[in-house]
Amino acid sequence: MCSFKPKNFGGWRPRVAGKNAYRLMFVLACLITGWILANPLSQPGLKTSQSLQAQESLAPDQLHVVFNVFKNGGKTKAQQAAMIDFLSLSRFSDPFSKKEMEGVVDLLRSGDVINIVTGNARGEADPQWVYEQISLLQDRLKGKDIAIWITTTGNGEAGNIQKLLDYFEAHPAELRRISSSVEAIGYDYEPNWPNCPECDENFQLSRENIAIAAERVKAFNERVGISNWKLVSVPTGKPLQEYIPTDPAFEFGWLYPDLQQASEQAINEFMIIQTQRYCRRLCSADGSCPNRYENPNLSTFDFRSVRDELYKQLLRTDKWAERDKFALQITVDSRRDSENGVPYSYATQCARQMAWRGFSRLSLWWAWPEREEMRAFLTDPKGLNRAPILLSEDVPGEQSSTPY
Repeated sequence: MCSFKPKNFGGWRPRVAGKNAYRLMFVLACLITGWILANPLSQPGLKTSQSLQAQESLAPDQLHVVFNVFKNGGKTKAQQAAMIDFLSLSRFSDPFSKKEMEGVVDLLRSGDVINIVTGNARGEADPQWVYEQISLLQDRLKGKDIAIWITTTGNGEAGNIQKLLDYFEAHPAELRRISSSVEAIGYDYEPNWPNCPECDENFQLSRENIAIAAERVKAFNERVGISNWKLVSVPTGKPLQEYIPTDPAFEFGWLYPDLQQASEQAINEFMIIQTQRYCRRLCSADGSCPNRYENPNLSTFDFRSVRDELYKQLLRTDKWAERDKFALQITVDSRRDSENGVPYSYATQCARQMAWRGFSRLSLWWAWPEREEMRAFLTDPKGLNRAPILLSEDVPGEQSSTPY
């Protein structure tokens, strides 16, 4: 407890009025300090997503990131390898410019995820490539609490999901090597994709498809004797983006929290919603990047609308406490021919909109030619603000390898 006793400085004692004012100020300081200690979660930087109530927000730099690494993001084998190097090495040789360049491994934080994507919209999954990338990441990220996911699409008996599971079941040594690092198999669920003939806009059918995928992963766990692989569903965001329940045009009736819990066996742990298209609306007005999907009849829908609709769905289904299981998706890509990408400054705005509503996880797509755009997004002081802290013992001018 705070106590106060005026001191005698060389025989001089303060006047009574001054002493009382001093005492009052000291008591007030004690009260304020006690209130802060009793309410630590109200201080900036100390909130956690689990502690948030509805209408509260996180700071943008508290967002966890799912880094999506996909083969088509690097057109050649050298580019594909460079994408992993960029994520997992402090410095490496750019295979094209033949010079040393800086990676982003020092910007990765505990709780982040690296998602290896293969055989997505079209083509077959490449399990051997997946294994090679995960092995590299395991070697290079020792000491970092970074989970790994593997994402593909196609949920039939001969689909890409089953192909991945069959490969690792048939290669037990490779499975043992990666099983502790892999947290989930991702099911990219986009109607009209060649690789997903079962994907449908019907909500009930979609629930059934995702439940089947969850059971497929669960059965794999039981056969090979592991328990930690979950299912991440990655559904289309179109029903969330273009139709809301109060709108007469609402036709799909999708409730994403119900979709996330499609399997009663509860191994469908996470969900990434494909919302990157509507982040583009932020930049379509000033012409800095084109929006090939702009629909004049849907001009009121933007990333904020998408975020708020998911927020309302979580409240309506009493799932706000489980919001950490949901991620909205952003594509950082400043190229004018990018289908879904936005320059980093607009991606920052979308990330801030997520954090201010209390969501704590975002999914980030990027391509090898836009590696510096991604670095700028990660270090933007207005957003994720992941530039490493300079410690006092560091050499001036050099960055510490210690992340926040």
